[in-house]
Amino acid sequence: MKKKTIFHEGELAVQRMANEAETASYREEIVQDAIPAGAVSFLRQQSMLAAGSIDDSGRVWASMFFGKPGFLEAAASGRGLEIRLDQMIPQPKDPFLTNVAIHPRIGLLAIDLSTRRRLRINGTAHLDGDLLSIAVNESYGLCPKYIQKREAHLLDANPPVLSELREGHALGDAEIAQIRTADTFFVASTHSSHGPDVSHRGGRPGFIEVLSEGVLRIPDFQGNSMFNTLGNLSINPLAGLVFPDFKSGRILQLIGTATILWNQPDSSGKSGGTHRFWDFRTEYWRETKLNGTFHAKLLEYSPFNP
Repeated sequence: MKKKTIFHEGELAVQRMANEAETASYREEIVQDAIPAGAVSFLRQQSMLAAGSIDDSGRVWASMFFGKPGFLEAAASGRGLEIRLDQMIPQPKDPFLTNVAIHPRIGLLAIDLSTRRRLRINGTAHLDGDLLSIAVNESYGLCPKYIQKREAHLLDANPPVLSELREGHALGDAEIAQIRTADTFFVASTHSSHGPDVSHRGGRPGFIEVLSEGVLRIPDFQGNSMFNTLGNLSINPLAGLVFPDFKSGRILQLIGTATILWNQPDSSGKSGGTHRFWDFRTEYWRETKLNGTFHAKLLEYSPFNP
């Protein structure tokens, strides 16, 4: 009898295309329907969270949030997660909470830059005042690959509410410069039945190429073989990206569409040997600033970066 898989049709197709289906099948056992017991204390210590959500037009957004350690609290059973919004840096211009009220399925990624640990949590959210409760559908830890080691500090979790917002459709010089010098970003994608997902991407500054008309060419390095992001994008090309600038506190969010590129020429080794890339076509961008409330000093680049 054939084993039932947790992967959807897009993930399975991409795994086969990459010749990694067998490896992916062994990784299924790490995916649980609850937060692992060992991760409860990890979440309580975190001050940074990436999130994926869907707006009323079906567009996919990637967001980043910062808060006092303790703003994330997992239930002892691992079946639930609470996010205390009053312990977070206010970001009133971010659409995440508005999106949750329309589409409660979300993807989360808790990440500790100093230890290179990260935990993925996908589930269904319910907002009640300053408390966002998530019923966990799946959760699993991820390897430290491509995470740049940083010493992070939350300087003030209760700054004045900021209204500063820059936005546009065509990327300008400032946005292009931030992307070209980035070593870290997060990508959100979604599947009709599995819901949103958010994932980390990292590399040396310059690993993202900015082509004409706001198109970003992004290498797809060797990962965990499950292809959650590319699997989603193979079915639904809508995606959201978020780029944190840890020096200036700028948060740059992009929404658009992605196209997977297979078997590409790569004599310079930008893809780390996979010959896989994906192009992201920017349709809209917005930039906000954290006003010096969160700072992360670069200690070293990931030894896995090509």
